[in-house]
Amino acid sequence: MPREPHGREPALVQPVTLQAIPDQATGGDTLLKGNLGLIGGVKVRVHAMVGEGEITVAELFGLKDGSVLKLNCPANALVDLQLDGKTVARGQLVVVDDCLGVQITEIDHAAA
Repeated sequence: MPREPHGREPALVQPVTLQAIPDQATGGDTLLKGNLGLIGGVKVRVHAMVGEGEITVAELFGLKDGSVLKLNCPANALVDLQLDGKTVARGQLVVVDDCLGVQITEIDHAAA
């Protein structure tokens, strides 16, 4: 058998043949049995969606330091909290120390 550079034998490459798997029983325990102990420390990114605005391309190119973009929501509107693009809760903007925060007022149980 010919050798590859560096004296190694060539790898044996074969196609994969998959077989149909019969339906499995639906009984039994769920993954992790609802116990978050194994993954409870995993961090996820949550987005607070305040609102959106609409401007022309000319206005976009005219933006500079100090420009103000008006958003399409009232000042007291609820903020949507999104996880993976899905709204999971809503709340009001608050100030926490020197940062913005969201005080939860509604949980979207349908998103869970």
